[in-house]
Amino acid sequence: MGLIAYEDAIAILTRETTPLVGTERVALDASSGRVLAEDVAAPFALPPFPSSAMDGYALFADATKGASAERPVSFEIAGRLYAGDAPRIDRRDAAYEISTGAPLPKGLDAVIRREDATLSKDGARLMITAPIPKMNDARAAGEDFAEGESVVRRGTLVSPAVILPLAALGVKEARVFARPRVVVVTTGNELLRAGTSRRAGAIYDCNGPTLVAMLRLAGCDVRLVDCVPDDLEAARSAMHGLDADLILTVGAVSEGERDFVPALAETLGARPLFHKVAIRPAKPVFAAKLGPALWLGLPGNPVSAVVGARFFAFPVLRRLLGMAPERPLMLPLAATQATKAPLLHFLRARVELGTGVVAVLGRQASHLTSTVQSADTWAVCDGQKRYDAGERVPTFPLFSFGQGGGT
Repeated sequence: MGLIAYEDAIAILTRETTPLVGTERVALDASSGRVLAEDVAAPFALPPFPSSAMDGYALFADATKGASAERPVSFEIAGRLYAGDAPRIDRRDAAYEISTGAPLPKGLDAVIRREDATLSKDGARLMITAPIPKMNDARAAGEDFAEGESVVRRGTLVSPAVILPLAALGVKEARVFARPRVVVVTTGNELLRAGTSRRAGAIYDCNGPTLVAMLRLAGCDVRLVDCVPDDLEAARSAMHGLDADLILTVGAVSEGERDFVPALAETLGARPLFHKVAIRPAKPVFAAKLGPALWLGLPGNPVSAVVGARFFAFPVLRRLLGMAPERPLMLPLAATQATKAPLLHFLRARVELGTGVVAVLGRQASHLTSTVQSADTWAVCDGQKRYDAGERVPTFPLFSFGQGGGT
């Protein structure tokens, strides 16, 4: 298998990924991080009734026509209206003291703020010295959502921003897709589990915990099989009987003596899809179909593993969950940027507050975990190209899964 373009690799993965069909209903407050399996329309208008946007006085706007400082119009203050009331009032010659959120009864269609109101000396009448427009400081019924209007679409990742309008519409449960089942297998004789004693030549496994955390952001049911030795038989044993929609192995995908993943795929009867993609980092990424599961073999350097999960596993998961492909945000570069290798570069960067320009970080080596911690964005640049300061490039949030909307 030869080197292929990133776009071609994603097209292959998309073709080989069958969307999930299993769904379940969960409580709305437990649905965050899950993906909606159905459209939701507003069962009624929101707000459901016209209401006051301010503490003040409610009145009939047309009754204020002709009001001036020389000839004020006065209204008897006939009562008080509070949030939660359902008053039956059909009187247009009086004003009512009203609190924020209180319904506007039939016949009243404007509010004057308490601080703008002039009362008679005895406080019994409201004095209006200028015409008041209809719906002044008032909220119209349905200005948020009309009855039957689409609120959220199938394939949308549930977040607090999604829960907010659904809860306001009285939605108690959400139908969501089943959690994708993902197994992460980390390999390497050098790996140690956290909490074990250090030894010469060994490093702690940071890829396993990081990928598990990323996949949980995507609402996955994740299992970690960590620190598998660089041994074909040990790897065969670790891979035996895995029940998953997606398998991520980390390490052993390059061309060294112990890079056994292609041979492992052959012994397991997997169908290879590609090996090596024209990107940096994560160029040696491997993909195969192992029974019904899609298998991604990611390089072992930490940033390479993160890029592999972010830009290969996340698109697979979006496809599994019926989500639209992720769309980049085009942002201007803070400074001149040049790439030398003929590869698509995923560069760690930060978006500068206030200016909105994207600053590429100085150290891009794939073993540096500190630059991931310092970044909040990936800037994607073509290979062997010089970009001028201010030139716009595609950018993606560092770990976000929900960007891009539903289908």
